[in-house]
Amino acid sequence: MRGDFIYWLDRYVDLEMVPFSAVMDELMANLRRFCYLSLSGSEFHIAKYPKGSHYDKHLDQFHERSNQQITVLLYLNEYWKPGDGGELKIYRKEGDILIEPIARRLLLFRSDSVEHEVLTTNVPRYSLTGWLLHRPQSVNLLF
Repeated sequence: MRGDFIYWLDRYVDLEMVPFSAVMDELMANLRRFCYLSLSGSEFHIAKYPKGSHYDKHLDQFHERSNQQITVLLYLNEYWKPGDGGELKIYRKEGDILIEPIARRLLLFRSDSVEHEVLTTNVPRYSLTGWLLHRPQSVNLLF
């Protein structure tokens, strides 16, 4: 289904990510204020898709865990060019969209309703990927 390698980021360990975390915190505050979304946390990882890998069509929502609200993708492919592959294909009734994974391009979309896939890469492809979460107080508590 997927061929990427990931490194989960920890905002308290990966201190070089502090500026990014601050921007994501500000984004969450604005989405709460202006879009009335109940966001209370986030999780992010760096993804590397080696040449020849892909990620099949899916939603970013699990049946047993439905707290992923907004998917965030930041592309890190400085020298990407047409033919390199690894485009994000978003499925829509009105017609599908292909998005090139160009460096510094930021995408946000609903995790529970936007079906998408990563097309086969012809060169290594990198992204910072994560989710803005609704985390009820009962999640992650030990009883």
